[in-house]
Formats: sequence, structure tokens, C-alpha cells
Amino acid sequence: MDRTRPLAAPCAGPSKTLTAAAQRSETPGDYLKVTAQALPPPNALPEGTATLKLPQRALTEPLVFELLGERATRFRCRGTWVIGTSAAASLRLHDPFVSGSHLRCTVRSDGVWVEDLGSKNGTRLNGIEIRAGLITPGMCLHLGRQRLLLFRQHPPRSSVPSVPETARRPGGMVGQSQSFQEAVRHLPTYAALEQPVLVLGETGVGKELVARALHDEGPRADAPFVALNCASIPEQLAESELFGHAKGAFTTALSKHRGAFARAGDGTLFLDEIGELPLALQAKLLRVLETRAFAPVGAEIAQPMRARIVAATHCDLPSAVERGTFREDLFHRLSVFQVNIPPLRARPDDISALLSHFVADTERQLRRQIRVESCAFEAAISHPWPGNIRALRNALLRAAVLGDGVITGALLVPRAAHRGEDKDGITVPRGDFATMKRALLRRLVEEHGSIRKAAVAIGVPRSTLGAWLRGPPEEVCALSPSALP
Repeated sequence: MDRTRPLAAPCAGPSKTLTAAAQRSETPGDYLKVTAQALPPPNALPEGTATLKLPQRALTEPLVFELLGERATRFRCRGTWVIGTSAAASLRLHDPFVSGSHLRCTVRSDGVWVEDLGSKNGTRLNGIEIRAGLITPGMCLHLGRQRLLLFRQHPPRSSVPSVPETARRPGGMVGQSQSFQEAVRHLPTYAALEQPVLVLGETGVGKELVARALHDEGPRADAPFVALNCASIPEQLAESELFGHAKGAFTTALSKHRGAFARAGDGTLFLDEIGELPLALQAKLLRVLETRAFAPVGAEIAQPMRARIVAATHCDLPSAVERGTFREDLFHRLSVFQVNIPPLRARPDDISALLSHFVADTERQLRRQIRVESCAFEAAISHPWPGNIRALRNALLRAAVLGDGVITGALLVPRAAHRGEDKDGITVPRGDFATMKRALLRRLVEEHGSIRKAAVAIGVPRSTLGAWLRGPPEEVCALSPSALP
């Protein structure tokens, strides 16, 4: 007698939550067959969906795979099983670029051991083709057009834990990774000094928060903090924005204007994107730093400059000095002390604390509770975040709105975000000639869907292209560059 009980695939979006039925089979090799109840029969399933057939006890294993896509499906597994498109596969993918028996997986205590079964289009782990290897939580498998993210199953979080006190830093910064702690270690010392500080880091790493921490932790905390983005000021107005102007100084100067130096007073003036400042104005800024005085445009009497200067840039200023686009003397004047903030991809240990911090802010903005699935944490940790912390914060807000308060891995890190780097070019792993050529050939096969179609496209026999892809590195190296497409 068949027994049917419901299973949930909770990583689908709230409006697309898939329910499945696990039906005990009477055939040898007792297994669970999981199919989406709202979908057509397996042979008619749309691309990006899956039929799962696993051992009876598989659902108790904490290691979980998530099939990412518009219909994100999550499943747990145990023992040894096969992924492919054939009816005999334990996990049946409906993708023309996946082989019948594509990949064998064996769950172990330290992860999942995977072995490619001679598939036509290969298996990639985090973008690198593999034949066999151990994958651990946070890693992502690519089979054809499908992505499988491995993570450890935890109970859904009804509320995100608060940020540990050890991760909180002055100025609203959050982080406890070794690289971040090393970057901000000297901030209390620098805050008590009068000399300029140069903050370096990619866009979105939080350079203004560092400047605010220097201001808030120093003796000027009660004085104004004035931030000026040098990249957003029109060149003809830059001098007036910095130093101010007197009434009648130029045609449109109908009244007196106080510049950033005057507004900062005894506080801190934060010059963001200092590398974008025009050369002519760089000389005037250098003069102000040396004399500690400035004169508004059109004024005859100079005013004392009492503000502390903190500058920031994402540019490589030493290279700009070599190119002649940034003054060397100004660089040395500003970089008495430097703070180099690492990008988010270099501090993955901070992502969970940052997510908790931003969830609390987002709950206040949206005035509702937000639930973050465990797969979302794993997806965030494995994503490189080109826009750094700013991109993480924006992605969280977008996922909370689209998910109606439930954030999944597919919503937090959409599939398109993983393909964004491939729009305008081809990323080839660094290495010798053979490695790079084989990477290009694999990309060619991926674009055409099979080795046969790729071989037709470049005008070589299928067997030749297959040999180039399968051959050992020494054989590929023996080929001249002109012999390969």
C-alpha cells in the first residue's frame, strides 16, 4: 500500500513555493520519488526543474543542495546518487546541456565527493572545470545551464540573530575578520591626531564610515562633519564649493557662499574621491594644507583653516602620480596616515554579521519582520560582491521586497548576477597556453550546447575537438597556437 506525505521545497519564492509528494515505491531499492505536484509529468517538465529520487533516509541528512533558478528547488541527500537527464538518474535535470548520467555524488561527513561520469559538456566547480573532487558548503556546481549550491540545512530563521558586540566598530562599521581588524586597528590612534588621513578602498567598502569613525572618536566629535564628493562637482564650480566665494565674485555670484572649509569649522572635512580633483585645484588645495589658510573666490582676506582633513579614493594614487594626473606633493601631504579597507570578497567571515546588521535596518525601513533562509547566508558568502558592502545592502533590501519578507538564496543572489561578468567578454583562468586554450574551447562548447555543434562551428571533426578537450596538458601544449581555433 502506497503512503504519501508532503514535502516542501521552501527555497522557491513565496508566490512560487513548490510542494512535492514523496511516495514510497514497492520496487526493489526502496526510494522516494519527488515531483512537483503543480507541474506536468516529468517528460514535459520545463527547463530548470528537477525530479528527485533518493534513498528513504536521505531527508534527515543536514547537507542540502539548492537548484538555483527562477524556480529554486532545495533538497537533502544521503549516500551515493547520480545527477543527469536519464530516467535512471537519482536527481533528474531537464536541461539539454546535461548528459544522461552526468555526475556521481557521494555524501561524506566533510562534504560531498563528486565525480564527472564522462559528460559531454563537463562539470564546473565555482567556474573551474573538474573531473572529481570534494565540495563543501558554500561551493556551487555548474552542470549545463544549471547551478547547484551546497549548504548545511539549519532551521529557518524567524528572526536574524543580532550582530555580536565583538563585530561592532566605531562609526557604524561591522566586522571581525582578521583583515578588517588589521585595517582599522590604528583608527583610535589616528582619531586623536591633527594630521590628514588617506582612506583607500574599492567603491562600496565604507570609506565614509571610516572618516566618520575618525571624527566621532576624536576631540572634534562635537564639531561639524562635512563630506564633499570631489567627483560630483563641476570643474568650474569646484573652487567655489571648496573655498566659497564673495558676493559679486563672478556673474552669477548674487550672494556670499560659504565653502566646505568654512562649513567644517573646527570639525572634519571629508574629501571623497580626491583622485578626481582637477589638477589646477590640487595645487590650491596643497597651498591651503601648507599654510592652514584659504581665501574665498573674489575675497582679499584669507581665513584660517581649522578643520581636520580626511581624504578617500578608490583610485591607485601612486599610478596616478606616475601618469601625471595627481600631484606627488599633494599625495605625500594627504597620506601621512593611510587606512586601506579590504573588499568584501576578502572578508567573507564578516558577511553574516553584515547581513544581520542590514536586516535590522531593513526591518525598520519596511516596518515588518524579515526571515532569512539558511541558503541565503551560504549564497551570500560564496558570492564575490563586486559592489562590496553597498551591493550587499541593496541586494538584501531588494530581496526582502520581492520575497515579501522571506529572503532566499535565489532572491539574494539572482542567477543573472553570476552571469553578469560574462556579458562583454570571456574570463579565462590564468595559466599556461594549454590551460587558457582549453578554457576557451570549453566556453565554445558551452555556448553551442554540445561538442558536435561546436566542432561544426569551428570547422574541425568532432573527434579532434574531443581530443583537445580530453587530452593531457602536455599533448595540448604540443599543438601550435595556429592549430587551435
